[in-house]
Amino acid sequence: MSLHPYLLFFPLLRVQRSWQVGEWCVGKPPDEVKWKSDEFKALAQKHMDTFSQAGFHSGALVWHREQGFDGTLPSEEVRQALEASVCFAALDTRDLLGGGACHAPTSENARFYVQPINVAEQIVTQVGGGLLRSTMLIGVPIGDPRLNLPDAVVALESAVPLSGNLMRALFDRLIVGDGDKPLEAALRWHRFAMSNPSAITLHERIVAIKTAFEAITGKGKTRECGAELRKLFASTCKDHLDHLPWQGLLWSPKEKQLQREYEQANGRKVPVTPTEFEDWFQGFGETRNSIIHNGRCDRDSYPAPPERPLSRYAGHWLYKSERVLREAIKARLGVELLLQGRIEEVSTRNKIAAELNPIVDAHATAAPAAPVPFYPTATCDRDARDHWPDVQRKPGTTEGNRNLHDLLAQLGATNANHVRIDRLPSSRSSQAWEAYYEGFAMLLTEAEAKTLYDNRAEYVFPQSATTYGDD
Repeated sequence: MSLHPYLLFFPLLRVQRSWQVGEWCVGKPPDEVKWKSDEFKALAQKHMDTFSQAGFHSGALVWHREQGFDGTLPSEEVRQALEASVCFAALDTRDLLGGGACHAPTSENARFYVQPINVAEQIVTQVGGGLLRSTMLIGVPIGDPRLNLPDAVVALESAVPLSGNLMRALFDRLIVGDGDKPLEAALRWHRFAMSNPSAITLHERIVAIKTAFEAITGKGKTRECGAELRKLFASTCKDHLDHLPWQGLLWSPKEKQLQREYEQANGRKVPVTPTEFEDWFQGFGETRNSIIHNGRCDRDSYPAPPERPLSRYAGHWLYKSERVLREAIKARLGVELLLQGRIEEVSTRNKIAAELNPIVDAHATAAPAAPVPFYPTATCDRDARDHWPDVQRKPGTTEGNRNLHDLLAQLGATNANHVRIDRLPSSRSSQAWEAYYEGFAMLLTEAEAKTLYDNRAEYVFPQSATTYGDD
């Protein structure tokens, strides 16, 4: 029996459960999982406790589905696929945990540790430093606080809700045959872009994400790359276009065509009609080129186009592009991963409707049909500021429905496409709608909401988080 079994673990990734990934399991092991020996189990727990004492609680262990913790070292391909899958799944929770919030994971939190444990002497070797210069501490007692931690790693405040479906799909794609080289390259650039060290500048992260897009599409020119990405989303979602727009995906088949001019290499300007996505991506590519060639960029964010002031693409280049990259990677894996939450949401809604329809039909009467309720298509993101306690709320009216001119005048808006509308719970008011503009909110009747919507006001997505249906 080997006295140096390998312990496989993600001690910096806080979890509350376990997931099966290929022949492996990641997370918190149940009591019935086999261990190579009781001594190995005790030392592994003591080693994990050391990370907990340093602030990294409830780290994830890795074991074989059938052999348990047998101490065997997996192949390099398996180790790389496990780390890439877990890391991407962790980073993909940023939307659930608040995007750029301080409690969202970075790449360091998914650092995969593979350490041989000297059971006889109860010691471990700690390798630190970096690629060009490293350090090695040999014979560190298990439980010693001298840990090998990545640069700039920050402990997570809460457990990370990983998607088992996403990890399995990635692992299977990376481990079968020769793998998926473009996907592997994109995952590496993404991991680099979302690393925490301040030595990696925002500009370098933008360059990395643009390079990841090029890896996925095989296109180096921005316009061609953007067109390929749009085709990727469109082809992946072609059988589910009726599920979109959706808050869990930035791209939408209903995006506006914008009027732009494209300057050719000879200086001639030609008219083009890009979609919102393509217009955003062109600006992102130009920003990357400016960083590469000039060492700077003129603006760090994409401004909403005049045609759509509430564009969901408006925002910092880094965070919007990182989200689009994650969505493109999931699109490459298939619609079940890209629209996972949305497909399940629609399926549940249809199942409830199928159960209720016979009941409604059985109680139908010959009474005149009720007016058809106003159900607009949600097209813009909710702004939390609209619901802050100090938002200035303007009263509605009980004297009939206001026309468009009066509604805009009372809100202080010049055009309806600057206004967001939202349906309110009936318990809050007899008027079931509210309009938001620049820190102001105003109650509406349903007819007034429809007037604004018909003139291009945007309806916010329902108040619900993007969730993963899991095993």
